[in-house]
Amino acid sequence: MIRLSKQTEMLRALAKSWREILPSDVRFEIAQSSDYTSELSALEREAVKDARKKRLEEFSAGRHLLKKILSSMRVSYSDLTVNSNGSVKAPSGITCTISHSGGLVFAAAAQKSSFKSIGADMELLNDIDAEDLKNFLPHREYCQIVSDRSKQRAGISFSLRESVGKCFGNIEDRFMNFDEIILDYRNNGAVKILPNSNYMQKNFLRDSGVCFYYDYMVSNGFILTFFCINFH
Repeated sequence: MIRLSKQTEMLRALAKSWREILPSDVRFEIAQSSDYTSELSALEREAVKDARKKRLEEFSAGRHLLKKILSSMRVSYSDLTVNSNGSVKAPSGITCTISHSGGLVFAAAAQKSSFKSIGADMELLNDIDAEDLKNFLPHREYCQIVSDRSKQRAGISFSLRESVGKCFGNIEDRFMNFDEIILDYRNNGAVKILPNSNYMQKNFLRDSGVCFYYDYMVSNGFILTFFCINFH
């Protein structure tokens, strides 16, 4: 019987955790970035030319995983460059998202016939410092996090906003300020996203025919978050 390495066991556990919070028609891959580095095309290298060496490895691995997903979906693709807001430019009819943290890379994709947009984020819990979020979060929420001394809550606050920002960034040429939404933490651990800015209040209106789904999980020292528009 072959004994799995700790790294392999962790990757399998994270993949299982992702599957629990992702809709069934979202395909994904997760891997150690150093294991899946692939050669970027000239256009892809140009798109990420200012990245540090470590980030370049993660960008390359992320595109490798995304191409693997697109191939499994039988979707044709060319160079995976970036939009003006930094998000990956997906092939026609596809929405996608990539995240990297702690030496791991995650990529996901789905048909736009099911989702207008998706956004996912992965954060290493030990990398989160609540003090660093002071200028990003609504003051009341930040004070509550510091008062509770909860690194996990700080991480969820950051990661969920990253997922929302990626999701809206896929469909609009804008960056989302972290204080545009408020996270309402419930006693049972659930989190409710409340729109704060006029922009987010407008885009969260249920009577517009737009619906949302989001979830999060803490697994093996990582925070996993997901947000999508037009969940069926």
